[in-house]
Amino acid sequence: HNSVLLMVEAQTAYVRQALAYRRRHGVAAIEPRAEAQDRFIKQMDQGTKGSVWTAGGCASWYLDSTGRNSTLWPWSVRAYRRRLERFDPSEHRVTHRVPARVPIPA
Repeated sequence: HNSVLLMVEAQTAYVRQALAYRRRHGVAAIEPRAEAQDRFIKQMDQGTKGSVWTAGGCASWYLDSTGRNSTLWPWSVRAYRRRLERFDPSEHRVTHRVPARVPIPA
């Protein structure tokens, strides 16, 4: 087990990269693509399959209402940090800024 602080640091660095991308490219919003999110959920389900957190009828706050471990990262903190090492815009849907409205005199 490792400190959650290492994971929070990785998350913060990732968000900073996303914000820098947003600023450089004039993006109003960034959100994960549905395909990327589905792929991540499948990987998480596979990683927790058969673990103490999901097998044997364990009921804990780690499991959501569907019985899925939606809280714990099933691998090492090192693997987590590697995964968040670089913001990949292709995994996200970006919404560009709408031009400012110019008021029309009445």
